[in-house]
Amino acid sequence: MIQNFQDQAWVNATLIPGSAAAGPFRNKSQSINPLIVLVVTVANAPTGTSPTLTFAIGGSLDQVNYAQVGATIAITAAGTYRFAITDVLETWLDITPIVSAGGSFTGVTATLLSTSPDS
Repeated sequence: MIQNFQDQAWVNATLIPGSAAAGPFRNKSQSINPLIVLVVTVANAPTGTSPTLTFAIGGSLDQVNYAQVGATIAITAAGTYRFAITDVLETWLDITPIVSAGGSFTGVTATLLSTSPDS
């Protein structure tokens, strides 16, 4: 049976350079063909000179040592974006926003979805 799970990382947040990571989130999809999807909505046009926003998704077995398991492409405008990462087997996940110097993104909502055929 397919199981789906959801965790909110940010709701209507302002992200600037140096914003802290969200998490840890327990990866509930650690079985056959696990899939993680990060859904990001940027409600307002970003400000600054050439603003870009990316997210690094880290995985950990011990909630201490994280290694990047995936990343998003650069977001440069308001809108809704989906980023899928397959075969994420680490027990814990965190999401780190990376904002270009001088950039600012407001109204950011990010949701981490996970699905697995037999969790």
